Amino acid sequence: MKIQENPFVSEPFISLWFKHFGKGRTPRVFPQFPGLTFVRHPRLPFLINAGATQTKGVSHGEIPTGGNGIGNKVLLVYDVAEYFDVPVPDRSSGIKVRRVRQYPGFLVQTTGFRDVEEYLQKHISKNSRYKLKKYRRRLHEVFDIRYEMHGADISGKRLDALFDVFRKLLEKRFDGKQIVNNNLDEKEWAFYVASAREMMQSGTAGLFVVYSGEEPVAFTLNYFSGNVVFDAITTFDVAYEKFHLGTVSLMGLLNWCMQSNRSLDLSKGYFEYKNRWTNRKYYFEYRIYYSRSSVSGKLLAAGIAGFYRVKQWLRGQGWNERFHQLTYRLGKPRGYDSERPIPYLLKEPARPLDSEIQQEVVAGSPEWRKLRPPLFEFLYLNPGNITNTRIFKLGEPGVYLIKNPKAQARVEIQEAP
Repeated sequence: MKIQENPFVSEPFISLWFKHFGKGRTPRVFPQFPGLTFVRHPRLPFLINAGATQTKGVSHGEIPTGGNGIGNKVLLVYDVAEYFDVPVPDRSSGIKVRRVRQYPGFLVQTTGFRDVEEYLQKHISKNSRYKLKKYRRRLHEVFDIRYEMHGADISGKRLDALFDVFRKLLEKRFDGKQIVNNNLDEKEWAFYVASAREMMQSGTAGLFVVYSGEEPVAFTLNYFSGNVVFDAITTFDVAYEKFHLGTVSLMGLLNWCMQSNRSLDLSKGYFEYKNRWTNRKYYFEYRIYYSRSSVSGKLLAAGIAGFYRVKQWLRGQGWNERFHQLTYRLGKPRGYDSERPIPYLLKEPARPLDSEIQQEVVAGSPEWRKLRPPLFEFLYLNPGNITNTRIFKLGEPGVYLIKNPKAQARVEIQEAP
């Protein structure tokens, strides 16, 4: 990747990173690493690239030959993606590098595909294609779905409101998984929001939103290079999980990428859906640069490389997931009770129940939203647009009737165990 096209080494991204993570630390640049800015590690005696692990892949230009100029310093560059083809130092540069493979990465290369339909035809099995099209058709049949890639068209209060919903949906999704998501750290989230807000106005970031009616129900924060869209953070409303909203949202984003002649980088970290969709797998690596003539630099670089190799081995054994589960449990305040779906029983009544109706539950009201799990299950089993489906209270406490022109179901809200 050309250095001038990489959004994660651009001036807006780096300056905002310093504002949120590098306060009080002095930026350092080295002519040997064109395009990169470095800063001292907060606790250890080496330098790291500005942006650190908050990027989705960094690159730098050709390392010049003739003297190293970094003395005894050791420079750690996080998250160099293999497909960026970042140059390694020639022997005459006086600089050596240790390369430590870390996270897997996943790229959907769109070259040669007109749209997502053609990609499905050539890359996805016939059985999977049938399911994916069914998911999309069912979601659109039940809900009024539309897709928007927001950029400079929105700002201010409207953008703030979208990010508020984005965060709530992300919290809800990971509460359901009961693991920590680092993006929800207050400092990290503030940084991503600030960088998105500024870079959306300059056309180097975009917020992809799926709307159900006027309600945003899925989000992906993206950064743009010349020919790649980087998926930075993504989530969806888990109430729509039965309709495979996450998958349909990804199909919509991929279609947008194809129409824009860009590939989609699903970034680091293994998830089954990434493995299923990608047509090019790669790895991120950490690069540790040091002077060939520095004994202390060589020893420190070996120690850093050893640390990250052990860390990657533990990650491969699943210890990172266990760690995130533990920190989730320890991090919740006493008495915390994340939102849980209500337990219910949904069944087809033996006879019409219209005579037992007491009153209608107003669509969009807090009570209606609480009843979305049985409502969405009903709509999945009995497809029909949600605007033609109504919920009524029946005579018994906690008992409701859901009906549309084609079907009806009795819902019993059960006591939580």
